[in-house]
Amino acid sequence: MKNMKRFVCVAMAMTLIAGLGSVPAINGLTEASASDAQIAQPENPVYDSETDSTDWDFVYFGSYPQTEVTGDELTPEITGATYDRNGLATVNGVTYKKLYSSSASFRGYDGQADLEQQGYIADRLTCSFYNWIDKDVAYFKVEPIRWRVLQNDGESLLLMADETLDAQPYQTSGDGVTWEECTLRTWLNGTGRGQFYGIAFDEAEQAAIQTSTVVNADNPFHGTEGGYDTEDKVFLMSIDEMTNEAYGYPSDNKAYSKTRRMGTTDFSRAMGAWLGTYNDQYYGNSWWLLRSPGAYPQAMAIVYPFGHVYLDGYYGRRPYYGIVPGIRVDINSDEWTLASEEETAARNEELKTASAEPRPAETVINYGDINNDGKITISDARKALRIALKVEDSESQLTKWAIDVDGDDNVSTMDAQIILERALKLRTRFDRVELDTTPVVQTEHEASGNIWIAADSIADQHADNGSSQPLVGWGVLIGDYFNDQVTVNNTALSSRSTKSFTVESNYRQIMSGMQEGDYLFISFGHNDERCGLELYDDPFGKTSEVGSFKWYLKNYYIDPAIRAGAQPVLVTPVVRRYFYQGQLYKPQLHTPYAQAMKELQAEYAEQGINVYLIDLHTPFTELYEKLGYDGTRALHGLYPDGAGGELSDNTHLSKAGATQACEWIVQGIKDNNMSLAKFLK
Repeated sequence: MKNMKRFVCVAMAMTLIAGLGSVPAINGLTEASASDAQIAQPENPVYDSETDSTDWDFVYFGSYPQTEVTGDELTPEITGATYDRNGLATVNGVTYKKLYSSSASFRGYDGQADLEQQGYIADRLTCSFYNWIDKDVAYFKVEPIRWRVLQNDGESLLLMADETLDAQPYQTSGDGVTWEECTLRTWLNGTGRGQFYGIAFDEAEQAAIQTSTVVNADNPFHGTEGGYDTEDKVFLMSIDEMTNEAYGYPSDNKAYSKTRRMGTTDFSRAMGAWLGTYNDQYYGNSWWLLRSPGAYPQAMAIVYPFGHVYLDGYYGRRPYYGIVPGIRVDINSDEWTLASEEETAARNEELKTASAEPRPAETVINYGDINNDGKITISDARKALRIALKVEDSESQLTKWAIDVDGDDNVSTMDAQIILERALKLRTRFDRVELDTTPVVQTEHEASGNIWIAADSIADQHADNGSSQPLVGWGVLIGDYFNDQVTVNNTALSSRSTKSFTVESNYRQIMSGMQEGDYLFISFGHNDERCGLELYDDPFGKTSEVGSFKWYLKNYYIDPAIRAGAQPVLVTPVVRRYFYQGQLYKPQLHTPYAQAMKELQAEYAEQGINVYLIDLHTPFTELYEKLGYDGTRALHGLYPDGAGGELSDNTHLSKAGATQACEWIVQGIKDNNMSLAKFLK
């Protein structure tokens, strides 16, 4: 019906303007003329909940750097042009943007200190980010911006960009600001050097943009204050707007909706936009910012690459989230242009199928193997020394990474010495974690009575916060269930994920201390879901996909334990005490991590390898549904609210909650007939 209406409107328009010439094409995209648009006006979107898809209309309005110019298209005329203070120049009627790598918000390939550990380098090299290796400048074609029409109220069009256009932090300094106060709002609405409004729209287009009253509601789940409403020309979308079916989005923020998966322009990637990683189904989509607050003032709500609106949010100062602007334009303006029926149909089909880009081939760094011949020899050590002494230049950034075997983000003579020792067989490994990828062979050993715990804050020791229900990790209490022949080495750390824990001294303590007959309890997931580069790993990725949750569990925890003769035990993450409108909030975002653990155990079982699994996620979910909001309060810690009262910590357990977790763990030890059970009291 919608397409039929469009056909009739366009046909009427074409009849009225017969003889006026062909329909103009902008950068290869066929569009109806402005005169057409005044007759064939955009319609409101139609969301289909059964197929999780939306029929949108699209318009073109304004322009912004988008497609990178490379190869033969990057002519000397373009590279030699004189670029203005915004990095713009017009060559043969086409405008180009010159971007220096130093001007990018985030350069995922340039040796960021917090990414220089083994696992994080793998993230960069699976093309999560634009490749700035050995490149200082890039050029982009300035092209018309395509917008989704979210609403036609008869007087104006509410528009949202159809891809991320840039990557910017929400706040460049300080924390705990609202949309009214953030630096991103200033950048979006500014006309100064490098600011969005002044670059994207000329004077006539600016005149067509209406000032919108932007409602800054509190976080609907956590209640974090959104601050005062604002008057803006350009804004980001909110949680409410991204869960509004009238705008084309499902009302369930938890849905992994195709409608909210957001692709990126080349320029957005070059500015630092972080793409989905490892899993082919979601690769090519970006994490992108909303204006709404997250769980606390320092956090802003985020949309994940798989289309989930993350109400907890993450730190607003992170510079690698995509920017998807929104505007409202005068419906009677001649400045916007309606996309053709053919392009509209094609684009909607793309969004409905949500087909992913082919994932780029992975690049592997062979530390110490400078000439990349598969061996570490004296020649490698000699070359590393010459580069460290600056006698010889490094051919590439990859070569520098290969030399930096001690992981200190610096090519030095110490690296050359370590490589020489390895070449002379005086050492068998580098100081950084090296992965042994040979297949494991499991040998059963009687339990030694030595237990190791690699986990996050749910098992960690917490400082006393002076509340009536202090936070207690289950790793602190589990030893009480065993006799005095058992030693519990609780190395759990708060705010760590399966990925980030591997760079801690606690991890090295486990790897150097595990012996035959020991047990390694592995429990992560709460921080793996968080959209920070140092934390996030993909729960949907396969075991073989570098950097996925399963990949980290296998290569950094399970296989090393088996090689040491220890017994790995996976413990699924405890559910968060999240209730909304009286119902337990599920599935929670770390639920896929619990499922991934179950799948991984089954994969090992198919190989004849025994990896135990104790499921805390399911029984805690069932218990919370039974007890309800009030009944679960006793299972979680409290913390002072600063006004003489106490608030529930809906993530961390109280002694009662930790005790319940321990009882289920003990039951799991019995149910699985672990040899460790002989030490139970």
